[in-house]
Amino acid sequence: MTEGNSGFINPFAATVGRAEAVEYEETRPTYPAGAYDAVLSSSAHGVGSAVDVGAGTGQFTRGLVERGVRAVAVEPSSAMREVLQEGAWTQEARVDLVGGGPLLEVVAGTAEDTGLAADSSDLVVWAQCSHWLDIPLAAAEAARILRPGGALALVANQLAVEVPWVHRLSRIMRSGDVVRRDRTPDLGPLFERPLLTEVGWEQSLTVEQCLRLARTRSSYLAASPARRAKMQDNLRWYLLEHLGFDPIAPFALPYTTLVWTARA
Repeated sequence: MTEGNSGFINPFAATVGRAEAVEYEETRPTYPAGAYDAVLSSSAHGVGSAVDVGAGTGQFTRGLVERGVRAVAVEPSSAMREVLQEGAWTQEARVDLVGGGPLLEVVAGTAEDTGLAADSSDLVVWAQCSHWLDIPLAAAEAARILRPGGALALVANQLAVEVPWVHRLSRIMRSGDVVRRDRTPDLGPLFERPLLTEVGWEQSLTVEQCLRLARTRSSYLAASPARRAKMQDNLRWYLLEHLGFDPIAPFALPYTTLVWTARA
């Protein structure tokens, strides 16, 4: 997620402290292998380095590092950066073990102003943050820091709203399709027309974990205490009483990950 020059009202800037960042880290899903396949095959000359913009607590960054990509995680929220840097995998990735530099660097910045050097990366990723960005400014910044032939990837984990019960769940959680598959992102003249890859998968979680997941959504964070309680009550009723899910056993929550890629 990101905050900064976008002009949009982003509740994360004012409402995310350490407790919220920890809950975000513990409940937000990672990304399917197919999403990484699409992203890492998008650059004209392969991906040895990448910038994960709006990295949050590193949900997408981790997969890049695990695949041997040297990653820079750009995140404006100090609480998010703090939780990201405390992870065991993060600490290992930030150690220079081979003399070629660490696999991970964490910096403060925004999509519109990363503070990174020009022509310094093979890939820029906007994972779960594009709806907060000033797209023309962010695209210009991505083009600036990309090497020739490098690529920009817009990645969105979304509830599979084509499934009826998930569609209603998304409305209760106020977590719908923030990126539309039928609306190709307009990245401006600095990028080729984006290509879309869709990856279906499922997250296994309990009712309690789903309740916690809902508490990481911007709609919840921006709500009043009374509204927050009502949102949680409605979700609890839907999962336990309407759908009849077991209160303890995990259930499968369908997702579709949309990956738009475009070369500079």
